[in-house]
Amino acid sequence: CTDLTSDAQRYASRPQNYDLITDDGLVTAFERPTHSTATVTIAFRDIAPQFRGFHGTPAVFNLKSTLTQLGIDVSGVPHVAVEPTTCRATVQAHLVSTAPVGVLTLDVIGEG
Repeated sequence: CTDLTSDAQRYASRPQNYDLITDDGLVTAFERPTHSTATVTIAFRDIAPQFRGFHGTPAVFNLKSTLTQLGIDVSGVPHVAVEPTTCRATVQAHLVSTAPVGVLTLDVIGEG
């Protein structure tokens, strides 16, 4: 749980619990039920142990703004599972294109 970027390391070095700051997640599963929707599982690793989600505060997933600008939005409430003993979290989310460019964006998202 110690391979954090320098910004994340500085933030995590504060003595109190904090909101999540990590590198981008890794898409570990990707399904495309329709041309304008996708279901993804995203894994986050090396989360500092001070993350509030490991200490009883419910974790909430916010989609990266870059994807939103490219016409992708989250449908419904993503399921977030935190794993404090391994300093990991996974998110299952349903993505929906909100514009034609969103369909093209879904075309290039995949596992890995």
